Amino acid sequence: MLTKFTTKALILSLLYAIQSMALQGQATIRAYQQIYSDNLKGGTTVIGNTGMHILNTNSTVNLTQMNEIGNAANGLGGVGFTQYGNDNSNMQFIDIDGLAETYSSSSADLSLPAGTNTIKFARLYWGGRINNTAIAAVPDTLRKIKIRKGNSVYSNILSPVSSVDQFAVTATETIYQCYADITSYVQAAGVGTYSIGNIPATPGAVSGGGKYAGWCIVIVYENPAKPLNSIRLYDGYYQVYTSTSGPASISVTMNNLNVPNNTLLSEDAVVSAMAWEGDGNLGATATNPSGDFVKVNGNIISNAVNQPVNYWNGSISKNGVYVTTKNPSYNNQMGIDIDEVNVGTGYGILPNATSVTVEFGTEADQYFPSFFGFTIRMKDPLVNLDKTVADASASNTIEPNEVLTYTLSGTNQGAGMAYNVFVVDSLPG
Repeated sequence: MLTKFTTKALILSLLYAIQSMALQGQATIRAYQQIYSDNLKGGTTVIGNTGMHILNTNSTVNLTQMNEIGNAANGLGGVGFTQYGNDNSNMQFIDIDGLAETYSSSSADLSLPAGTNTIKFARLYWGGRINNTAIAAVPDTLRKIKIRKGNSVYSNILSPVSSVDQFAVTATETIYQCYADITSYVQAAGVGTYSIGNIPATPGAVSGGGKYAGWCIVIVYENPAKPLNSIRLYDGYYQVYTSTSGPASISVTMNNLNVPNNTLLSEDAVVSAMAWEGDGNLGATATNPSGDFVKVNGNIISNAVNQPVNYWNGSISKNGVYVTTKNPSYNNQMGIDIDEVNVGTGYGILPNATSVTVEFGTEADQYFPSFFGFTIRMKDPLVNLDKTVADASASNTIEPNEVLTYTLSGTNQGAGMAYNVFVVDSLPG
């Protein structure tokens, strides 16, 4: 969401440094780092939802504004654009569970492929915009959240102190994200509906960005029936916003990838990403043709939902289709994006690559990139074995009580690498 970089300077030199950073149109609040790395048969999935929606003056939900982005004949530029955003809108908490213990709650469904799934990693992110007085009243308020599966009792989550990223968006307000490992919780709970309650945030209407709240869960699963994938997950917290001198951007190199030694198909590489504060109504215009965008190796990512000049548009989508398995299910989340996009072809991900460059940019918006992940298909190995036997006397005749020596050798003739190969062979044979 469009806002100016503001801070309270204590000394002139600090003010100058901050102003210089503002002109560049970006700020590193927490640098990207790798949070998960593995090669396994399985994949990743991301679920989440918004925590606020726009209410009319009669306290009903403004469904027109919450859903216009998914309509073919919406206000600006077609699907992926809208004329509505949360800036100056009456943003109020969603509360679907009807329980006294929560002032806010929303849900999303976790589904996994058929077969045996083992949860290897699960991290919960939540964030929003909150008044500083609320933080001062309860210093650890940002770190607290509630989670439940189905209609079970809510569990309390407290993120570590080191897992809080925050930024003074005005002199009186903070935007933030927190994260916590919930691997054991998801392992025990399994697939189904997950609800998140009591996201710390302040409702209301404000200019310079608007109110928002939301959450997402990033999950890695292992399934022996699925292809072998290289999974690399990263997260950080950046501010990318409109500068006075044209498009502003920040580039990040994602290292330690494990791309196979063959050309990829489109569906062989998937980017999963989450960001805060993106607006469907602040994409490209005649005076701001670049809009907001994400590039992989210099190539702009896009699909049917995430337009090349309005990628961060408040959508939750998978492969160009809006996700509807959530409650409430709005097309426009008003401040949170969760998207999965195929990038196997056309994005410069070359055989044997160990890194890619990701560029976050905007000419019309402000947003805060968070989670970013790659799931890349490893081509299957094809191991051919050759077994020979020799008798001790080398006579090619088996004598009574003679020792026979079996030799197994093999080669991998497939395109993919074979890891931790275990061979079972019945003797004789």
